[in-house]
Amino acid sequence: MANWCYNFLQFEGNSEAVNDVMAFFKEMERREKSTAHGQLPDFIIEKEGYMSSINCYEDNVSYETRWSPNVEVVVQIAEKFKLGFTLSYNELDNLIFGEYVYKNSVLTDFALIQQTLICTI
Repeated sequence: MANWCYNFLQFEGNSEAVNDVMAFFKEMERREKSTAHGQLPDFIIEKEGYMSSINCYEDNVSYETRWSPNVEVVVQIAEKFKLGFTLSYNELDNLIFGEYVYKNSVLTDFALIQQTLICTI
């Protein structure tokens, strides 16, 4: 059984394009609820990185992926709508946390690494 990665996505850029991408995600949310299957935009070639449990809010989206964030998919969506984004993620079973920021076609990965803190008395 796969571990689930929880993703929190916020797009930034032209307000009309942000509205368009949010409408796009709301349609994927609706389709997921009616089909009970994870969603992936039709224009994604690799056919990996399906989104499940999609929830759209005013200007952000939360969803789950298997094992790890689907940043490659999100970059393709951002390029299609000509937007930037911040994608925060966590996969608690393996203590994986981080954030991707995509701005001006540059992807920056802020991975947080768990360290063990040993206290002695």
